[in-house]
Amino acid sequence: MIEKEGYIWHSDVDVICILTDNVIDENGELGMKNGIALEAKQTDSNVARYFGNHIIEHGNTPCLFIRSEKPHFCSLPTKYTLETKFNMGLIDQSVKLMLTIVNRHGFTKIALPRPGCENNELDWETEVKPVIESYLDDRFIVYNPKSSNKEVSCSFFGDCDENHWPLRSQSVKNRGNNGRDRRVWV
Repeated sequence: MIEKEGYIWHSDVDVICILTDNVIDENGELGMKNGIALEAKQTDSNVARYFGNHIIEHGNTPCLFIRSEKPHFCSLPTKYTLETKFNMGLIDQSVKLMLTIVNRHGFTKIALPRPGCENNELDWETEVKPVIESYLDDRFIVYNPKSSNKEVSCSFFGDCDENHWPLRSQSVKNRGNNGRDRRVWV
């Protein structure tokens, strides 16, 4: 496992793991309202429906969303609802299942944020890293969101709000898909 500071969307990887919960909206889409999940949804509007369908059919487990261009997305469930705290048991289970997925598909570069460490809920050094580092080899790059410069997201996504978070825009919303995406259930 390699630890890196920087912006996960600038990584040259096969897959970006998207931290998720299991809250499905009335349209059958996974919420994906914050952080990297929101950015993934803005990159490809089909990912929320795909992850939502997976949860409905297979439960709150990781699944792979293959896109026509890299990076592909792998959901990584870390909590049960938006309001609940991150769950180390779920994180442990999700990382093991995600490892099975990336091994099955032969991916060699996988990026993920520090699971459960948003808003300082779980401590990376004492709670999360000791549990997951034994599973992750040097194919996995774990990004530290605290050190990321949100301003760089504006160069990737275009228009940003006053806090340098990307705004949903037509050019971003339509990026990706092009009708050629292949979906993989795991």
